[in-house]
Amino acid sequence: MVYIFRSTTRRVVSGGLTSPPRASHSSPIMDPATLALLALVVLLLNVDVLYFLRLFVVIFKGFVCKQQKDILKEHEIPGIVLFGDLDYMLHMNNARYLRECDFARIALCFSHGIIKATRACRATIIAGGLAIRYRRSLTLFERFIIRTKILCWDSKAFYMEQQFVARRDGRTAAVALVKMNVRGATPDDVVRNLCRRSVESPTPPLEVQCWMEYDDASRQALSDEGQ
Repeated sequence: MVYIFRSTTRRVVSGGLTSPPRASHSSPIMDPATLALLALVVLLLNVDVLYFLRLFVVIFKGFVCKQQKDILKEHEIPGIVLFGDLDYMLHMNNARYLRECDFARIALCFSHGIIKATRACRATIIAGGLAIRYRRSLTLFERFIIRTKILCWDSKAFYMEQQFVARRDGRTAAVALVKMNVRGATPDDVVRNLCRRSVESPTPPLEVQCWMEYDDASRQALSDEGQ
């Protein structure tokens, strides 16, 4: 019987012993696809990408759609409850209602020409307050419509109403009152630029009148505190 032995640890070179060659340990370089994926993950973790995509779509539609001539006409925008909208009770969380209200107001301001008229007056329009009442829950994948309309205005702000209406039964899930402050001009200036004539504000509904009184009382209380 013949045994054959092979040495795997050392070899003889010119009469001497040498160690086996060492493997190269150069630092790996990530390929472009991995870098792009990593950048996307960092972006999604630090920036609300879906918000800005939705905002872009709303503004784009506002530019391309025909302008509404009646400033008091109701505007509708559709919506659906997705996984990111749910809270621990598995219905749309309270903060998402306010976010959807933002998109609906922006859509109305573009479709009714309010943004254009405000810029023409060298003014800005921003949210000054919001009161919302929740009436029923919106669940996963439930579709709804946000109906937004201008109720009235005074010397400082427009007052809007926004309703969340469920498509399945037509019931109102939530209703909000919003105060949109105009800075650099007055709402009358904006309406006059938009309609090319003076337009008198409708009489404020009772709920808006009560909210105005609350707003005045709150402003006075904060003024007394020096804020």
